[in-house]
Amino acid sequence: YGTLPGEADYPGLDSEDLARLRADRRVRNETVTRSEVASVARSVTDAAGFGDLGGWRLLATTESGDAQAQAVADVLSHPDLGFAGGSDFKLLDAYTIGGKPRLGEDPGRWDRISLWITNSARITNPVQYTVVQLQSVVDQPTLPGEAPARPVADPDEPVVSVVMMRDLGNLRLRPALVTIGSLLVFLALCHWLHVRDKEVMARREEFESAKA
Repeated sequence: YGTLPGEADYPGLDSEDLARLRADRRVRNETVTRSEVASVARSVTDAAGFGDLGGWRLLATTESGDAQAQAVADVLSHPDLGFAGGSDFKLLDAYTIGGKPRLGEDPGRWDRISLWITNSARITNPVQYTVVQLQSVVDQPTLPGEAPARPVADPDEPVVSVVMMRDLGNLRLRPALVTIGSLLVFLALCHWLHVRDKEVMARREEFESAKA
């Protein structure tokens, strides 16, 4: 994202095509979002302070696919926002907070095992919030026979933030109670069977001693 292609990179292109490619790459570099940078260089966004924004975490585009798809569907379902289609706006950044604990940087085997155990044993589900931001794009007419121009967010338009909440509540509480109750019943039955076996063995010993 920090350089533009030159003649040495594309020796087969003429000057006009190279200029068009450089212009496209320049627009890409100027309009790249933090989520797009995080998808290819997480260390860059972390070094810039976007790794932890007061508990909020920047989502890379590779992590926010489901959230972005839901945000687009929600925006298009509200005509009062002024968006007729997905080409009328550009997806910017996505952030999340809450939810179950995640693995840290460079996790080891025991880190993965302990996290799997704790998350599996967790009965309640912490609420998770995700924010997806988008903004209207500049109107760029597409010429016949040419590829559509790269979308550019209009700085004069407001940024729309779609806030989503994932709350599973106590969805796992009832199955957990059934499991615990079944375990207690099983242990009680095992104890009673053990007591019965001890009584049978004691009476058998008495019978054997009486015969002798």
